[in-house]
Amino acid sequence: MSGDREMLRTLTCFIMLLVGAFPAVAQESESNSEPEKAAKSSQADAGDVEIVRVDQKIFTTRSKPMSLALAPETEAFQIAIYGDRTGGDPSGLKFLRQAVDDTNLIDPDFVMTVGDLIQGYNRPDEWIVEMKEFRDIMDGLDMEWFPVAGNHDIYWDFRDPNRPQKHHEANYEKNFGPLWYSFQHKNNGFIVLFSDEGDLENGDKGFREGRMQNMSDQQLEFLEKALAKLSDCDHVFCFLHHPRWLGGGYEGSNWPEVHKRMVAAKNVAAVFAGHIHHMTYHGPVDGIEYYSLATTGGHLSMESVELGYLHHFNLVTIRPDGFSVSAIPVGGVLDPKDFDKAMLDDVNVVRGARPKRNGEKLLVKPDASVSQAYAMTVTNPGAYPLEATFSPTVPAGWQAIPDHQHVVIGPGKTEEARFFLVHADDMQARGGWSNQAVPSVRYQYEYLHPKGRIKLPEQTVAIDMGLAEIPADAFATDASRSLHLRGRTSAQTRRRRATNSTDSAVIQSSEIDLPQGPFTLEAWVCATKIDGSRGVVCKTQSSEYAIFLHNGIPSFDVHLSGTYVSPKASKKVELDKWTHLAGVFDGKECHMFVDGKKVQSLKGSGTRRLNQLPLFVGADPDGNGNPTREFAGEIDEVRLSTGVRYTEDFVPSRRHETDSETKMLLHFDQQVGPFVIDDSANRTGVMLLGDANVAPVTEGSDK
Repeated sequence: MSGDREMLRTLTCFIMLLVGAFPAVAQESESNSEPEKAAKSSQADAGDVEIVRVDQKIFTTRSKPMSLALAPETEAFQIAIYGDRTGGDPSGLKFLRQAVDDTNLIDPDFVMTVGDLIQGYNRPDEWIVEMKEFRDIMDGLDMEWFPVAGNHDIYWDFRDPNRPQKHHEANYEKNFGPLWYSFQHKNNGFIVLFSDEGDLENGDKGFREGRMQNMSDQQLEFLEKALAKLSDCDHVFCFLHHPRWLGGGYEGSNWPEVHKRMVAAKNVAAVFAGHIHHMTYHGPVDGIEYYSLATTGGHLSMESVELGYLHHFNLVTIRPDGFSVSAIPVGGVLDPKDFDKAMLDDVNVVRGARPKRNGEKLLVKPDASVSQAYAMTVTNPGAYPLEATFSPTVPAGWQAIPDHQHVVIGPGKTEEARFFLVHADDMQARGGWSNQAVPSVRYQYEYLHPKGRIKLPEQTVAIDMGLAEIPADAFATDASRSLHLRGRTSAQTRRRRATNSTDSAVIQSSEIDLPQGPFTLEAWVCATKIDGSRGVVCKTQSSEYAIFLHNGIPSFDVHLSGTYVSPKASKKVELDKWTHLAGVFDGKECHMFVDGKKVQSLKGSGTRRLNQLPLFVGADPDGNGNPTREFAGEIDEVRLSTGVRYTEDFVPSRRHETDSETKMLLHFDQQVGPFVIDDSANRTGVMLLGDANVAPVTEGSDK
């Protein structure tokens, strides 16, 4: 016994030595590997975090990661299946060509078809031409493809009394391949059947009667042998042209016998057919899934992806334990290499090409009527042609002739679109003009790249409008009226900005001739909301000048010598109370006045940084010249002047007068169509946007 104990002690020590030795060997082996050395060096730099292996095949230098599951290493492959090509216009070949390009990008192992490869129903000379045309396109595939015979490939010209009994069967087998055949690929079987043998007694061919849709004993015998040869395959897939399982004109055929034999084989997974030009799924039936394809260039009775009427090809992914089928719309496969920097840069340049007015503004007469041609031009700055579509958007009471126009614009070229716009209703007499009821133009570009048309997002451009003449009573004194602005949240403003529906009045930069040097900006305001930043009179965007309310605090901003100088008040304006605001730049300082009282002066000199953005009353322009930061309440008597109007405290005038120093004066006493009229020497029509309108002062305010 003592000898046994001694032997056991010796074995135990030996095992402990082994257990201690192997980790050291493994550690030494790992530390000597180049990836490990690099990882450890990198990790040391990051703070000496311990290197951890999550499992045997995922390597990381992170210390406590979640474990990741690896994909199973199974033998998987894909095949593509094309639908019918025929029954449509010859231009349908473009879909077949595109399908070939799409398929090459996906790179399946091979391509199957389901018949109707050519138009057919003709005589040999025409048949050969169509066959070569189809083969030439399919030869563009980077992988092999396999034909299936359909009625269009087989049927002769039925008007020919001398047509052979077998029609084009011999031509098909000579130029495409066997009418029925099978093959094996990666332990999967593929069987092609022929569904246009015709009446087995008299040779009549057709597909509207069951007697002409039987499979001969010869083909059934082939099927039996093929299934036997493929009995050890994981799956077997069958292909034919006519979906005889649908019934209808196929009733009375011997398809049930075919189905019975496939079920008995126990490894037939799916059957694919075409002919009906409609993507459908019928199955599984006794464990076999039945698919019908629509078209890959053939005729469609309608176009509806949602209902299965489309140009497509199927993609089948096959694994030992199953398969999946997806439908890929033709043209739906993108090559990432097409999106290179040169193309994307060129597209971005093109997107910025906005139409510009060419000629007169659209002029509104005093009775609010319009009858005039309006033209706009676009210059293509890109490297490829553009196809531009222009569509006037006209509200009720308007008419545009024509209602749209297509123009193709070559690289570097300029083209014109012209419309005749009519507005005959006297909207003024019927209770006023809705500022949103003004026409605009929607435009969309298609970038004609050699690899395909690229449709760019639709955009909208406003039609430049002006007044044909100034009404005689345009400046009748009516101090009981003002500009009314609803004011919205920032999100509401963003939604309305694209359609020029943000409440404000706008005057273009070209119509404001304010020179460098001293100037005065002033307005009467009655605010109903004072939260956030709200523009009173603004032309700023890291430049120019503005009067703002920042959470109710008035400020005067002038961009001088590279920075803003912004004197401001110390108190908020009162809600629903009229307040006079004035900002003065005298060349050395900027001054803020509230109700005639100077509230702050800040030193500032130099030149004003200019911009080409519009001036807004009741909003602030963004970088694209769109109104934002809406004012809420009423604004009146806006005046912009050269020179210094105020140096000390003063009593604000209820109504401002125009003089030689006045560059803009808006009384907001009368609205003509969508315009109010500038009472300066400019006599410009200032356009109202959104729901901005001239109306009596709100009852209860102190005006």
